[in-house]
Amino acid sequence: MDKSLLEDAKALRSGIMVHPKDGSAELVQFANKYATTTKLKNNALILRLNCGRAETPDVQSDIQTEMLGLIEHIIKDHEKNVGSQAVKVREETLAKLHRYYLEKQVPNDLVFECKGLTKEYPRSAFKLGEVDLTLRLGQITGVVGQNANGKTTLLRMVAGELRHNQGIINYPVLKQGGELIDWVKVKSEIAYVPQELPPWYGSLADNLHYEAALHGMLGQENDDEVDYVVERLGLSEHLSKSWRELSGGYKLRFSLAKVLVWKPKLLIMDEPLANLDLKAQTTLLKDVRDLAQSLRFPMSVLMSSQHLHEVEAVSDQMVFLRQGEIVYNGPVADIGADRTHNAFELSTSLELVALKDRLNDSRFTDIHYNGVSYLIQTTYETTYREVLEHLLNNQIDILYFRDISRSTKRLFE
Repeated sequence: MDKSLLEDAKALRSGIMVHPKDGSAELVQFANKYATTTKLKNNALILRLNCGRAETPDVQSDIQTEMLGLIEHIIKDHEKNVGSQAVKVREETLAKLHRYYLEKQVPNDLVFECKGLTKEYPRSAFKLGEVDLTLRLGQITGVVGQNANGKTTLLRMVAGELRHNQGIINYPVLKQGGELIDWVKVKSEIAYVPQELPPWYGSLADNLHYEAALHGMLGQENDDEVDYVVERLGLSEHLSKSWRELSGGYKLRFSLAKVLVWKPKLLIMDEPLANLDLKAQTTLLKDVRDLAQSLRFPMSVLMSSQHLHEVEAVSDQMVFLRQGEIVYNGPVADIGADRTHNAFELSTSLELVALKDRLNDSRFTDIHYNGVSYLIQTTYETTYREVLEHLLNNQIDILYFRDISRSTKRLFE
C-alpha cells in the first residue's frame, strides 16, 4: 500500500480529533489527492460544510465519526483502484471528455456581439460609442478607463438593463433559436453584479437556496449546488452571519455565489475589486478565471475595474474607454503591438528636475510626473533591462518600477 497515503491518513486522523474544523478542510485536500471517485470527494466537501454548521457537541462528535469513516473508505478506494485498469480507463474517458467539451465549445461559443453600439445622454452631452464587441464562452473581457468614461453604461447595455440608441446587438448562444431577442430567455442566462450591492434580508443560506429554486433547481439538486458553490468560494464559515455582519469582500463573494448557483452563461461584474484587499483580489480573480473556463459550464465574463494590471493578468481581451470613445479593443497579447516607443512607470524619492538630470540620455525621450509616479518614455529599441541598469548605475533609488509598454496603463493621459 502507498506509504505516503498511510502517513497522511494518520496525520489527518490526529488533526480531526484535535481540531475538527481545521481537520475538515484537510479532509477535502486528502480526498482530492487520493480518492478516485467523485462521490468520495463530494462527501468530503459536504462534511466540511456540515462541520462548520455543527451547533452542539453531540452533532460535532457525529461528524467527527463520519470524517474518520470517510478516511477509511478513501483508503480502500485508493488501494482497490490506483494502478488498476479501471483507473486507466477512467483517465482515458476523462481525456476524451476534455477534448469533447473543448471541441463542442468552438462552433457555438459566441455569447454576445454588438456593432456600432451607442448611448447618448443629451443633458450631460455624454456619448458612448461606437462600440464593436464580441464576448465568448470561457473568455474574460476587461473594461478599463477613468471614472465617468462609460464603463458602467457599456456593462448595463450588455446586461440588457439599459437601452442603446443605435447599433446592432445580438446574443447568439442565449437566444436559444429564433431571430428576435427574447429578453426573458436572454436575461435568464445573464448575471449582473453591480458595484453597489443591494442588501440581503433574512438568512444568507436561504437566499442562496431561493435563488437556485427560482432557476428551477429543487430538492437534492438545490442542496448540492448551493453546498458546492458555498464551499468553492470559501463561505461556509460565514453562513450564520447576517448581511450587515459581512465585510465588503464577503458581501461580493456571497453576491457572486448567488448568481453562480444557477450557472449563468454571461457574468457581468462592475468594479468587483474596488473594496477588496490585495489577497482577496488575487483569490477572486483566480476563482473567476477557473469558473469561466469550466468544461461543464463555461461562462463569458465581462468585468470593469480600475485595477489595470490585475485585470490584464486574467483577461483574454481588453476594452479601454476614454470619454466614451474606444481607445483600444482587442486581445491582451496585442496591447502596444503597434507602439513606436516604450513606456515605464517609476516611483522614486527624486524630484523631477533631478531625475531628468540623471536620465540625460538620448534613449529617454520624455519624462513627466502624473501626480503619483513618473512616466518615462524611451525609444522603441530600449529594453526593460537597459532602463533598469541605467537607473541603478546612476544611483536612482527605485521604490517601484514597471514596464507598461504592453499595458493599457500607457493609454492613460
